[in-house]
Amino acid sequence: MMTNTLSLCLLSLFLGIVVSNCNGNPRILGEKHWCIAKPNAPLDKFEGFIYYACSRPHVDCKPIFPGGPCFEPNTGRGHGSFLLNQIYRVYGVCEPNFGTTVIDDPSYGNCHYI
Repeated sequence: MMTNTLSLCLLSLFLGIVVSNCNGNPRILGEKHWCIAKPNAPLDKFEGFIYYACSRPHVDCKPIFPGGPCFEPNTGRGHGSFLLNQIYRVYGVCEPNFGTTVIDDPSYGNCHYI
């Protein structure tokens, strides 16, 4: 009986540490995560998403405008990744159809993902 109780406690502790994000990917509490474009996401999805994201309150699109630190690479996937992360930070949602969370900071040069 004691072994079953201990096993149940350890299982509960483990399940309490590992949680799932919007994509169902396991992650450890306390780790920093970023939401970026899935490598296989259809490029046609990003144009509409960019317009949507830039119309949302508290989302800063200036870094992806010409001359901004995140303008290059000037691609839908590049701009989409930056904005997917902005939406993730502001609203707590990583778009499951074409976004995924990562634990490696996607920032580059002067383009800093928050």
